[in-house]
Amino acid sequence: MDSFIRPRSCKVSINSTLSSVRSLEWSVPQGSCLGPWLYAGTLFDVIPPSISENGFADDHIAQKRFKPTSREVQVWNINELEQCAISKKCIMIFGSRQMLAKCSTDVMNIAGDNIKRERVIRYLGTFLDEYLILKDHIKRK
Repeated sequence: MDSFIRPRSCKVSINSTLSSVRSLEWSVPQGSCLGPWLYAGTLFDVIPPSISENGFADDHIAQKRFKPTSREVQVWNINELEQCAISKKCIMIFGSRQMLAKCSTDVMNIAGDNIKRERVIRYLGTFLDEYLILKDHIKRK
């Protein structure tokens, strides 16, 4: 079993650009039947209780609710997400037009890689926009 889950490494492709290779203590190949079970079990070791996690199979998101009442509040909450994240493709900030106008964060640094903020993402087959009005999802269906 150790040769199947250890030693492993990973790299992430974002817009056709590859990240540096990261050594992992253990992992399983993408698509493995053990992947979702092992991955979901370890999420709770790195995600603090103040951050919510949800997902299906091996597609998970970490989320943090906050009101951007000041730059310090925004920085503190984004930093908390950066500290618990392993490696991801993008960040997404949801809110009303008025609330999002107060958010100046467009990039997060996760495991040494700068990850850009997206305005629309595909999650579990649904296209979610930052305002949660699903205009992009309806347009694509």
